[in-house]
Amino acid sequence: MWGWGVQKLFRLPPNFEIPFFEADDVQAMMKQVVEQTIGEQGWGPILEAVREMPCDEDFEKWDTHVRKDFLRKWYHTRSKRVRTVSLEACMEDKDSKIHSLPAPEGDVAEQAAEKDFCNRFKAALPERDRTILELRGEGYGYQEIADKLGYKTHSAVIKRMEAIKKRFVRYENEEGQ
Repeated sequence: MWGWGVQKLFRLPPNFEIPFFEADDVQAMMKQVVEQTIGEQGWGPILEAVREMPCDEDFEKWDTHVRKDFLRKWYHTRSKRVRTVSLEACMEDKDSKIHSLPAPEGDVAEQAAEKDFCNRFKAALPERDRTILELRGEGYGYQEIADKLGYKTHSAVIKRMEAIKKRFVRYENEEGQ
């Protein structure tokens, strides 16, 4: 089809310069080869499945730290205290703590008292600590909070959170008495 076969190459004079093919010709030839290979070998369904579910890590080397860490997290092989417990077994066991869980809706009066307690504690905090606590409650990370409040490093926010925690324990002990 293209005029270049092995026999033709053997018949060429030794000093003959073979010209470069045009990019379009090479692309058309490769397309034809790929389509012919896919059709003859029956690779169509396999390639469709790969297109639907690509997974690059399947083609990486097996013995990598990334893969080992993923498998360790997935199968919890690094944890020493893993114990499988079935919900049915807990329901049947009258001594299990599952029977003493509070109702999902909870006690409205108790929830209101807890909310009031938290609001009074927040009001007792300095403005900056209150802001840190609220941002942390909204899911911001330590570095994000540090950036928002102008701290140089995230460790300053961690120290403030530790101070807030100590202050909360003191407040809880004083209010509980």
